[in-house]
Order: sequence, then structure tokens, then C-alpha cells
Amino acid sequence: SALLFALPLKTDATDDDCTDFQGETIRHGLMYVPGPAVCSLCVCYHSEPKWCQAIFCKPPVTCKKFRVGERCCEFEC
Repeated sequence: SALLFALPLKTDATDDDCTDFQGETIRHGLMYVPGPAVCSLCVCYHSEPKWCQAIFCKPPVTCKKFRVGERCCEFEC
């Protein structure tokens, strides 16, 4: 007599993917910026942002007045 096992087949490989702040698809296990904060870097883990770290940047020394741009560490003097 033989035992039969039914294992669910994963038909959509994108189930574990994440989407970054620009709408791009990020594969499971890769680092990405989920948004809305663009200075936070996370690992895509089964479609969820995990192990996030804040990115800290200093403005250029020559900038007396600046504003932050759209991307992390982008300064407009």
C-alpha cells in the first residue's frame, strides 16, 4: 500500500515579494526602501518589511541652508 501526500503548489511566485516606495517589485530576502519614509531600509521578508534601520545623513559642509530632497540623503543647498 502506498501513502499519497497532497502538497499545495505555489502558483504565484510573487506572493513573497514586496513593493518599494516607487511601486517597484522587490524579491523576498532583498533590502529595499518600503516608504513612506525614504530613509528607512528594510529586508523584504515574505511580503513584509522586516529588520528596518533608519539611515542618517549629514548635509554637505558647504550648505548653510538646505532642504531635503525626495530621496534619502538628497540635500538641496
